[in-house]
Amino acid sequence: MTDLKAVGDPVYVVMPTYDYTDADQQSVFKGMIGETLPFKKDGEILVTVLYNDPAKSGSRYSTAMGLYNYTQRKWVYERVTLNGSYPNSNVSWAKLYNGKVYHTSTRSMQCNDVMTGKLLWSVNFDQGFGSSGFIIQDGKIFGNNDNRYTYCLDPETGAQLWKEESSGSASPISYLNGVLYFMGGGDGRLHAIDAATGKHLWRLRSPDVDKNSGAYFYGTCVAVPGQGGSKGRIVATTGLNAYGYEAIR
Repeated sequence: MTDLKAVGDPVYVVMPTYDYTDADQQSVFKGMIGETLPFKKDGEILVTVLYNDPAKSGSRYSTAMGLYNYTQRKWVYERVTLNGSYPNSNVSWAKLYNGKVYHTSTRSMQCNDVMTGKLLWSVNFDQGFGSSGFIIQDGKIFGNNDNRYTYCLDPETGAQLWKEESSGSASPISYLNGVLYFMGGGDGRLHAIDAATGKHLWRLRSPDVDKNSGAYFYGTCVAVPGQGGSKGRIVATTGLNAYGYEAIR
């Protein structure tokens, strides 16, 4: 977004009006912006702002979303409540896709219309999406939940298309040619799942665990596209070494 001066001196854009009602004066959490999603529409720059209010009694705080028109310097709307008030809740992994904002919050995934803030759907889970989060590829949502399942959802409705038992906490998902790659925090293996069917293609064991029991796969694997018709490479680290594997496709 070169209009916002991507380099050089910082530019003040906007700060939401936080709700200090019943705020816990002893809490160090005074409110913060969790995610910003800038985009252009009809020649104007707009910024979606997802933010957390100051903590209330019992370390509870609510989350909200606003849409700021940077070109006109005014809010389209400033506050749409996202998840009510939950213990230790946060807004994370927000993504903008086809005029909708998708995000995880506590143990749910939600979809809101970006121009109005209207909630379109919300799906609850028994655990959160933790460090792995979710991606949107091939017109579908893919996410690793801490309940040890990988999910595929329809972005229009939130309907579950498939789920596959995987590893619980995991690295962020990398995508290449119809395959999801990630390293499982629950089992320390390098996983590959077919994005269309949910079928597991890899559960690779780290070559280094025989040398060091803690040298399992961890971190973020990187999918490198191939050149000239060749398959790409999947690069994964163990803490002792980095390994490159030929991609499945």
